[in-house]
Amino acid sequence: MLPDFVLPTRVHAHWDYSGIDTWEKCLDQDHFKNYPHAISYCFNSRGFRDQEWPHTAQQLQTATWCVGDSFTLGIGCPITHTWPSVLQQRMGRTVNISMDGASNNWIARHVARIIAQIKPSTVIVQWSYLERREDHSNSLLNRSWQQFYQQVKAADWPPVPAIENFAQLPQHIQLELLTKHDQNWRQGITDEELRLGHVKSSDAQDLQNTKKLVDWSEFLAQQHGVNLIHSFIPGFATASVQKDFFSQVAMQHCVGEIPQLDWARDRHHYDIKTAQWVVDQLWPLIQ
Repeated sequence: MLPDFVLPTRVHAHWDYSGIDTWEKCLDQDHFKNYPHAISYCFNSRGFRDQEWPHTAQQLQTATWCVGDSFTLGIGCPITHTWPSVLQQRMGRTVNISMDGASNNWIARHVARIIAQIKPSTVIVQWSYLERREDHSNSLLNRSWQQFYQQVKAADWPPVPAIENFAQLPQHIQLELLTKHDQNWRQGITDEELRLGHVKSSDAQDLQNTKKLVDWSEFLAQQHGVNLIHSFIPGFATASVQKDFFSQVAMQHCVGEIPQLDWARDRHHYDIKTAQWVVDQLWPLIQ
């Protein structure tokens, strides 16, 4: 299932430090030095910081899928302190699909594939900073996309778009492209590489980009009968942009912005107290 859900540089990797969770890059070296818990980053055969996936389609469907960025991966804390792990201790198997530095485009793309191909009972997404948008302006990437689209498009589909306009396609076309066609147009360009370029744009553009991604995810969840629960990392947008965002986006189940109740070793990400708060908020929505 989902054979391209792989982060190649992390397959079976075992790291002591990751991202800003290092002495040199952390935000508070005293806090880093005095952090009381041992941390290791162990990745499974797909490159995710999680156990191996369940073996059967039924087990994959009954698991709760958790998708997000470094806050979901758990940068700066033991894996047992991450919210997917805390949730698993309370209710049963979770599958953690997360990557530090992940854009909201990356998150939405994985949520869409999970909903369409696994159809689990519950998917929980923790959206990243609104400005986390992938830069698809690479000419080779766009050329590959246009050739692919021209080959598979039906007669009544709109003209060939650039890849950055994918979210503007009618939703039934997006769904067909994601579920019925191989993504070989990417020509070896991995999700890990796409995450490195984030578009710097206006608050309005960032808001509209994430709105489209949330709306798209909601549409797919309703189409497939999946319970989709939204949450947002601490400080995902300024207060004024958050107000505009939540007034424009309709979400059936939403925790909202997560408060920062404690600090991980890097003094940026949250730790076990916040993770427990997240699970407490999720619990009635899962039930």
